[in-house]
Amino acid sequence: MTGAVFRHNKGRFVLPPKLNHNKLLEKKETLENLFNSLIRLHRNLCRKNEEEFVPRWTELPDYISTSENRLLLKRQIIQEEFKKLGIAKLKLEEELTQEQIYKKLLYASGNDLNEAVLKSLHVLGFNANPFRDAESEFDAVFDSEEGNFLGEVEGKDTTPINVDKIRQLVTNLNEEYFKTDAE
Repeated sequence: MTGAVFRHNKGRFVLPPKLNHNKLLEKKETLENLFNSLIRLHRNLCRKNEEEFVPRWTELPDYISTSENRLLLKRQIIQEEFKKLGIAKLKLEEELTQEQIYKKLLYASGNDLNEAVLKSLHVLGFNANPFRDAESEFDAVFDSEEGNFLGEVEGKDTTPINVDKIRQLVTNLNEEYFKTDAE
């Protein structure tokens, strides 16, 4: 079978040979040859160049020279070092993220701000945690030698704290006070 393949930029234009459809259908063997030829053509076109195709048998130990083996071992060592560096980088990025959490005290709101406040309270020596049960929810409940504390976290940029937040804190304090007295 003769045909042509033309390269254009990154693609290829395939011009198949003229086919006699009647002869193809008469002989099963001819149809199989056409099919196998198309598969080979596809494989060849998918390869970027001839150097990329390496038969598997060339990777067997009998076909690896001493120099090639030395280079393969060096490559393996470098790949292992690269993997270790990748793991070290991930650990460092996690540490950096944990260290940068304190900056969120300056600009964050919501859960990010709550997390930053709790972590900061831990650094200051308080045992601080959020609290939630069926009746109450507090952003921070913390204790120290001086006693127990409730904290309400509110992120504000340019406006004053809403009076409702102060009322909420007073309500929370009263709830906690009455629970403590009941126990």
